[in-house]
Amino acid sequence: MGLFKKLSSLFDSERLPGEDRKAYAQARDLDDLMLKLEQNLTRNEVILRQVRGSINRLESSERGTVDAMQRGEVKGREVRLALQTVNRYRKQLDLLIQKSDILNKNLNLNLNLMGKIELMRAMELKGVSPELIDTIILDFTENVERYQTSLMGSDAITEDETTMLSENERKELESLEKEIFGKSVHYARQQTDTQSSTQQTQRDTDTQDFEEMARKLAKEDDDLDSVDDELAAKLDQELAESQELIDKLEAMEKSGGKGRQLERE
Repeated sequence: MGLFKKLSSLFDSERLPGEDRKAYAQARDLDDLMLKLEQNLTRNEVILRQVRGSINRLESSERGTVDAMQRGEVKGREVRLALQTVNRYRKQLDLLIQKSDILNKNLNLNLNLMGKIELMRAMELKGVSPELIDTIILDFTENVERYQTSLMGSDAITEDETTMLSENERKELESLEKEIFGKSVHYARQQTDTQSSTQQTQRDTDTQDFEEMARKLAKEDDDLDSVDDELAAKLDQELAESQELIDKLEAMEKSGGKGRQLERE
């Protein structure tokens, strides 16, 4: 069996990049396979350069925005927007760096694959036993599996931004604000806590004022009740005195009437 046929077990593995498996499926022979693998290599190199260019542009934009905030050129509401922009830049940078790492690993894998194929072809030409070539293919397949396992472990995807800030996003923005300004004003949790504390203090003060007012009103009511009692007592006394005076006058009048009647008799 020729080397090209022997490689079928390697290229049937789903651990290899899809573009390499497609290259083998479309290749007519070993030379055509190497040409297609070379094309894949060149295409990935172009993509990697584009990704690294995007990384450089984003880093420049991120740095420029941070410098503008540190110089005090960004003020008011624009500070919050600028912090969110920098945070988004950094998340995009993380994704692009991950993509760059994956592309770089794929390039190394392609180079290694092409180098192994060239080595096996040279060994075949020298009459090396087919068993040794099979061993090289098996070893390379196992290395590819280990490579894919490590790739899956590092290929974490960052969650998309939401319209409302989550606690993690708030912490990221708080940390970013501290990094740039030395303190956090717009995204610090203690800012919210301080506002809540102030509001609670105001509520407590209002409650105390209300209770004090209620005590004053109650005291005034008690005072009014005391005054009313005193006035009522005085009025009763005056009425009693008036009635006593009336009684005396009536008694005197009666006594005077009897005296005049005796004189006439």
